[in-house]
Amino acid sequence: MESWVYYALLAAVFIAIRDVFGKRISQRYSFIQYLGYSSLIVAFGTWGYIATANVEMKPLNLEYLGLIMIRLLIVYLIIEPSLYFCINNCKNLGEASAIINLNVLFAFIISCYLYKTPINVTKLAGIALVIGGSFLIVR
Repeated sequence: MESWVYYALLAAVFIAIRDVFGKRISQRYSFIQYLGYSSLIVAFGTWGYIATANVEMKPLNLEYLGLIMIRLLIVYLIIEPSLYFCINNCKNLGEASAIINLNVLFAFIISCYLYKTPINVTKLAGIALVIGGSFLIVR
């Protein structure tokens, strides 16, 4: 098994834990309150690590500053609010996750287009299973 698979499985486990915590947090704090607290914690933690581990920051050029800004806008204006309200309003996190995790299909399709990788019958069957499985979970 390739090494990235272990990281993907580890991420999947902790994404599930994150969502369970997110459900509880969303019942106590508004999205803006959550975003404010989490942004402070992440900023202090990150810069604390950078300072103590003597991480040398590369100069930031305008192209990558633009990419970082677009990614942050997507994350904080679209993804995070969508996840917050989805988790806050769902009755079963598994059902919400089944739909949210359809992102794997979008990532696969976009990657095939951008990197010109072929789609074969096996991959189409996998796509059908993912869609079918999500449908069965939320049904």
